[in-house]
Amino acid sequence: MQKEKTMQTTIIPDFLIIPGAVVFCPDLQPLDCKVYGVIYWIHSLKEGRCFASNTYLARICFPLEKNKEKIKNKSKSIQNSLLRLEKCGFIRRNYRDKDKKQRGEIIPLVLYRVPSNDGTVPSNDGRGVPSNDDHISNNIISKSIDIVADATSPLNCFKEGCKNKAMKDKRFCKEHQQMNLKQFMEWCKQGQAHVKIIGEWAETINMNLRTVAQWEEFISRNLRTAKKLIPFDRDQLEAGFERIEDGIKKGWLTEYTLETLYKFVTNPK
Repeated sequence: MQKEKTMQTTIIPDFLIIPGAVVFCPDLQPLDCKVYGVIYWIHSLKEGRCFASNTYLARICFPLEKNKEKIKNKSKSIQNSLLRLEKCGFIRRNYRDKDKKQRGEIIPLVLYRVPSNDGTVPSNDGRGVPSNDDHISNNIISKSIDIVADATSPLNCFKEGCKNKAMKDKRFCKEHQQMNLKQFMEWCKQGQAHVKIIGEWAETINMNLRTVAQWEEFISRNLRTAKKLIPFDRDQLEAGFERIEDGIKKGWLTEYTLETLYKFVTNPK
């Protein structure tokens, strides 16, 4: 929100990156795809986070519209797009209050990926070549996760041969293979110390992701902070988790990341 207030004019992106999974999803409308592209564009800027209001998103998505009342009406269309994108699992919205009336960050969950020389597709935050840590983390989770996909209610997949493979092997490609929080936590328990921390963090914030690819991105986003937490003992980590859970329940903590846990652990009461 603060970022938007300091901007005097609306900056129009030179281009938008919109994943195929979003473009070809039958449950979305053309405006939804544009909204996702704008969210990802803002997410990829220097600050790396999107706090844009519906009105600001409307000004970018409808750059030729100058009438304030019409922009206000367009912002309602933006709200509907956000609802559809979240329902399909392409974004997650964080809120500053329990009633979900004051929205905070919008997080895109399908990010741009750059094929590597070995043919794999490592995670990329859209701002450059992925680090070795991110690449290693994604390789580990891709090779280690063995969760059976729910063939009765699969996510829409437009990759060639993916549906046929799913029916044969009971497994979708990682972008569409379903994986819930409980399954993710069970996998993390088998991993290294920093992976276990990420699993516990997912449980603390009740992270609601749906696919293996989305969990890969979640790991990549929290990898560096989780490694900084490794030196702390179990009591220190649990005390930090308890402070966060208490803050969430009581409402005084509305914005939090794994970095918040690190601050609580390094600066205990």
